[in-house]
Amino acid sequence: MDSSLGLDYIVENKEELIRKFASALDTDNVTVKKQILELLSALCVYSKDGYACTLDALEHYRHNAAEGTNTDTR
Repeated sequence: MDSSLGLDYIVENKEELIRKFASALDTDNVTVKKQILELLSALCVYSKDGYACTLDALEHYRHNAAEGTNTDTR
């Protein structure tokens, strides 16, 4: 499978997807956290837009963690 297709899809649909990924970090499941962080890392390396998406996701996670509301999946 060509992973660039999936990464392109994420970047193109970032409004819908990226914050869902960040919200998925709010779990006790270490495997899920690891997979999300690997995906965000791949986005950083893939493109400048991917890097920006990752920063947005992590900022969203940080903001919601401070408020104690990381279940937002906008």
